[in-house]
Formats: sequence, C-alpha cells, structure tokens
Amino acid sequence: MNFLCSDGGGYGTGQGNGDLSELITTNSHGFIVVVIQYRLGAFGFLSSAELAQYGVPNAGLYDQQFSLEWVQKYISSFGGDPTRVTISGESAGGGAVMLQAIANGGTLGTSLFSNAIVASPYLPMQWDYNGIAPSQSYYSFAQAAGCLGLGLPNGAGVNESVFSCLQQADTRVLQNASAYVSAGGKYGQWAFLPVTDGKFLPKRPSEQLLAGQVNGLRILSGVSIFLLYASELVVESSCIYKIVPIPRKILVHSPVSFCVLTSF
Repeated sequence: MNFLCSDGGGYGTGQGNGDLSELITTNSHGFIVVVIQYRLGAFGFLSSAELAQYGVPNAGLYDQQFSLEWVQKYISSFGGDPTRVTISGESAGGGAVMLQAIANGGTLGTSLFSNAIVASPYLPMQWDYNGIAPSQSYYSFAQAAGCLGLGLPNGAGVNESVFSCLQQADTRVLQNASAYVSAGGKYGQWAFLPVTDGKFLPKRPSEQLLAGQVNGLRILSGVSIFLLYASELVVESSCIYKIVPIPRKILVHSPVSFCVLTSF
C-alpha cells in the first residue's frame, strides 16, 4: 500500500517534515509513505476575477493533484502499487483530501487514489473564485505588496494589471504581504482559502457529496477531541463516530495527518 500525507495549517502555514517512522514500523513496513509539499497562503490560494483571467485559483490544490499524478507514474519504481493508493491529512490537510475527493467534479474515479483518511477536516466557507471575500484578500495582498495604486513603490501603471505587478515583485515582499494579510483573516481562519473555481472545484462540497460526485472508493473520517485543563492542552483519545449517509462507503472513525499510502 502507498500512503500519501498532507500537513494541516489552515492553508496558510505548515510543513511536511513530520516523522512518520513510528507509523511505518508499527505496521511492519507494510506500506510506502509519501509526504508532499504544496503552496500555502497567497502563493497557493490567492483568488479574484483578475487572477482567474491571468493565472489559476486553487494553485495549492493543483500542487497536491500533481503529487498524486507523480505517485501514479513513479511509485512502482520504489516497490509500490499505483492501484492501491490512500491519501490522508489532518485539519486543513484533511480538508484538502476531501477536496481531492470531489476534484474535477468527481470524474476522476480511482485514477489517482482509492481510499482517503481524514482527521478533523478543516472545511471553511468556500467562496466563488470572484466572490467578495477572496477579492478583498487579493486587493489587500496587492496593497501590502505595493501593487495597488499609482505612487506606491511598485504600484501598477495605467496600462498594467495588478497581477502583472505582483509577478514582478520581489519574493520576500510577497511572502511578507501574504503573512500580513493571512493574519488579518476572520477568527479561526486564514485569508487565502480554496474557492469554487468552476474547474478543479466546480461546486461546493455540500452539493457534490449529496449528488455522489466523488473520486475514490472509501473515506475514513475522524474528529480529535481537544480538552483544556489548567492551561495544558490534552488530546482525548476517544473520537466521535457517525455514519455519513452519502452514496459511497464513508465511515467516521479514529484520526490520523494529507499523506499518500500504497501497497507493495
């Protein structure tokens, strides 16, 4: 089995450097683990009508899909079986796994993976790519990067789009602008999030799941329970169990963090 893992972090922070050796050894080296990296913040989830005209919304989700395509093409070189791939993630990583399960309108079947495991999946409001919230974040980002309005250091000229100005900006300026705007998101959220773009995500999850338009065969989903005692964070080992009534085998069980899993 091949296990592909994606980290959480609200689509705004995170890193794929977790040590999964215990998971591997506990299961007698029965599967190959692939840990992926994908673009975050404005680099992965900047969106607006202008960006959609010149670029691609949901770039971070495309990064994840590219990693799944890589697994299909090369995992056999590592002794893996491309027909037995499981993807997994926690928090935003879990939400991303669920979005991969409805990617491209659920038309991919089992071409990229068969199973999914999600732990405490983070699924915030999914706006249209040109909706008010992502558009506000886009222009706030442009302003923070000096690309909004004449007279600013890198301000877009009369015949220049904000997007082209951003393309020319120094990467450190963009990183700082992304962090600054991300921190100004609504409580419990980041400013740059997946959007309904009509292509990768043609509909909201609530619509597609009810219609049974999903990729893969099975989903195992769990929710971690966090309890606060005397300023010390304790993770309760028990989980919430529930059967989700959609026309696929979906089971809610214990948690695991987007990983790719495939068999030998």
